[in-house]
Amino acid sequence: MNYLSDIEKRKKADEETISSLLKNGASLDKEYLIDFFFVGREDDLKQVEEVLSAQGYKKASEQKEGELLMQQPIKLSLMKEFLITESLESIAKKYCVRFDGWGTIAN
Repeated sequence: MNYLSDIEKRKKADEETISSLLKNGASLDKEYLIDFFFVGREDDLKQVEEVLSAQGYKKASEQKEGELLMQQPIKLSLMKEFLITESLESIAKKYCVRFDGWGTIAN
């Protein structure tokens, strides 16, 4: 699998997530607490946490071993632009972890 196909898969996943949220009553103009998921070794995840914390992300209170859940309030319209996902993919790659996507609850 090449890098381009990975990007296309991530874009499709983002589009499907946004579509599902909109069908369930979400609004593109509303701010939601977005959960961002990372998987990897604990020491690598710690580095990702430090980088994202410096950018205003907060570590969720519940964490599982080998996983990192960071949160940030963001308008859904910004997630649609794909720039945040690209940035998080880049950070994950830099620290040898996997960005496992994002989600929120439409309310």
